[in-house]
Formats: sequence, structure tokens, C-alpha cells
Amino acid sequence: MKFYPADWRADPALRMCSLAARGLWMEMLSIMHEADPRGSLLINGKTIGTKQLAGLCGASFRETNALLMELETAGVFSRDKDGIIFSRRMKRDDQKAERDKANGKAGGNPRLNPGVNPPDKAQRPEARDQKPERKIPLASSLADDWPDDFGDAFWQACPRKTEKLAAMRKLAMLRKSGIVTFADLMAGVKRYADAMRHTEPKYVKHPTTWLNAGCWADEIQPGGVNGNGHLNSKRGSANVPPKALAEAIRRWHRGECGPGYNYHWAPAPAELRQLSMDQLRPAKDTIAHLEAVLSAFSIERAMDPSPIAPEVKSESGGAVRIGMRRI
Repeated sequence: MKFYPADWRADPALRMCSLAARGLWMEMLSIMHEADPRGSLLINGKTIGTKQLAGLCGASFRETNALLMELETAGVFSRDKDGIIFSRRMKRDDQKAERDKANGKAGGNPRLNPGVNPPDKAQRPEARDQKPERKIPLASSLADDWPDDFGDAFWQACPRKTEKLAAMRKLAMLRKSGIVTFADLMAGVKRYADAMRHTEPKYVKHPTTWLNAGCWADEIQPGGVNGNGHLNSKRGSANVPPKALAEAIRRWHRGECGPGYNYHWAPAPAELRQLSMDQLRPAKDTIAHLEAVLSAFSIERAMDPSPIAPEVKSESGGAVRIGMRRI
């Protein structure tokens, strides 16, 4: 039995059925392939009932009956005038095979010119197109500057030293292809290492990833981009609390720092510092309010008719510059 997976998956009627129903249909196709006539659900020329089919498939009568109804409702199979289930595709294939067999006995396809088929033309082996294997030449002009210890030199300059074997294989491929000089490669990896100096290791690219992406040609963006699209939080962040800096970076990535900014690029160090300090403004206002409360006098002292001398300390220790009577 020939099975065509593409036709099986492309049949809309079959795709409408459940996975269990499609499994039952496959069992039925196996039985119909061995039947006589082929394509009908018969065993030894006798019709198979639902009970017998359930026994052959190892399923219950109730489940098999429900799945048969599902297949018939979807139009997966047909029945002949005697009510026998048959596969339309299998019947068509069988009829086509019989026609081809008859045509072969008659001398070939009747749609072609009648008579004896023309003899096959002799094949001349020397006339065949036998192209030799094309070897990719080494681009010597670009590979000449690669030293013998190129792997050690590259590995020493990498900011993240993981997956060394894969990186060495990729380096060998790059050298053979000649798409980059060793000087350009080392210049690129050194630029990347400098940009990653203060970046968390998890944000640094693996050497193989860096090589596969051709990052030696990248231009490191000024203003805090570390080469992975993440902000380098160490630049322009002196004397800034880490939580305020992290919140400023989060708001920048979400575009919540207000209008007037180009969120396609990382902020300049001065902008990042100003945004971080803006995150501290509510806390500073709260601190100022608390300091004012702590510097206040008690109710008893405020109700005392004696004047309050200027530049005196309150009971909490805060300086008070008030030179008037409390009433």
C-alpha cells in the first residue's frame, strides 16, 4: 500500500476528525488493503461489523461506534449499495493500476502514437556532464595576516571565556573563508571587551555567538550601550544609589522618561545621571517633610508665652530660626 503523508495531512475531511478517529481510519485502511476486492472493508469476502472491528482494533464497542459515526459524518469514507465501507482513494488507485497494466500489455500509453514505442537512445558515458568537485580557494590576501597562534590570541582577548572548542572551530572557518583579516577581528573583539568591562557576565555574548554574528564590524555606541542592547549602568553613575539607577534604566527601556528623548538609543551618561536623580526627588521631599516635623516644638513649649530665642535647638535637636512669640 502506497502512503502519501502530504495527501493524508491535506485531506480537509480527515483533518476535521479527532486523533482517535484518524487512528481508527488507519486501522481500517490496513484491513482494506488486504481485502478482496481491495479498498473494501471485508475479511474473506465477508462484511466486518462494528463489534468485529472493535475486536480487531483492541477498542470497546461503544468507542468504536462513536468514532465510526465521526468518520462517516465528516465524509472520510463511503458505502456501496450493500452498505459496505470502502476507501475512495484506494479504489481509484486500484482502477488506475489496472488501466496501466492493460495499457502496458497493449504496447504503452494509448494517448501516444499507436505502434511500437521508439527504442531508447544509446547513452554515451563520455557525453555526460561530469563536473569535477569545485574547491573553494583560500583567500590568501585576507588570510596572510593570521598567525599560527590565532586561537590563543583571540581567546586571551575575549571578555567571556566559554565554549572554547566551538569558538576555535569557527575561527578556523573564518580564516579559511578569508572574509575578515585577523587585525580587524582582534580590533573588534578588543572594542567589545572594553565595552563589556563593567557589564554583568550574563549579558556578555559567548565567543561563538559573537563570531557567528560578525560582531567584529559592530560600532560600539557611546552613552552606555554594552553591545547587547543593555545599558551599561556603570557609566555616568558615580554617587547615584543603585536602586535609583536601576529604576531609571527600567523606565528608559519602557519609554516612560517623558517626551524629548530618543528611546532608540541609550541615554548619555549625563542624561542617565539626571534621570536617576529624578527618581530620588520624591524620597528627598519626604525626608525634608520628616525633618520639618522632627524640628518642631512640643505643644507645651509652643503654648509658653515666653519668646523663643532665634537659633535655638528644638527638643528633637533641630535648629529653629524663629524670633517670634508662640501664642
